[in-house]
Amino acid sequence: MSANGRGQLIFLTGPAASGKTRTGMLWSLQRATPTFFLDWDQVANVLLVEEALHTLTVSAAYRRSAQVCAALAKSITDEGNDCILVGSWALDPNPDWEGQWSDVRELDPLVVVLHPSLETCLERNRADASRRGRFAVPEAHIKGSHRLDWGSWSKDPRALVVDTSALGLEEVVSMLEQLVQEARPFQR
Repeated sequence: MSANGRGQLIFLTGPAASGKTRTGMLWSLQRATPTFFLDWDQVANVLLVEEALHTLTVSAAYRRSAQVCAALAKSITDEGNDCILVGSWALDPNPDWEGQWSDVRELDPLVVVLHPSLETCLERNRADASRRGRFAVPEAHIKGSHRLDWGSWSKDPRALVVDTSALGLEEVVSMLEQLVQEARPFQR
């Protein structure tokens, strides 16, 4: 908890198949600080039920999901709890994404970018039994996601970019917790 009594918001991002969801889930469960876990994709998937009713497009569902996640994260952190929010937040200019995370940015999150190699992401995707059938993530999507400039986050003083290619899930979680603890004195 910060000096103002607010909890910390950690935005966990990175290319497709970088391990964001599993890392965020495990990390939130293992932290000494009470930490809630939010997943942008899961919220969007719930909202996409409206698409089946022809009331919401996929693009609109993702934008709305970002707004919902920001409101939830604000509520969680305002109560003094920490929150790990997982989502895709590349800094590359894309008209469809413009302003998508503006509500989250106002919350001044610490952004943590998982940035394993493309080969690592492709291998993890192939080995992931939960990514089958309608939950499959095509290799073309992963390759396209990797072409985004995730490394540009390193210019932001409130962001950490971490190559997790050679690390297992437990090692990533341990390293991230250490990095976040080291970053705490720089938080507002």
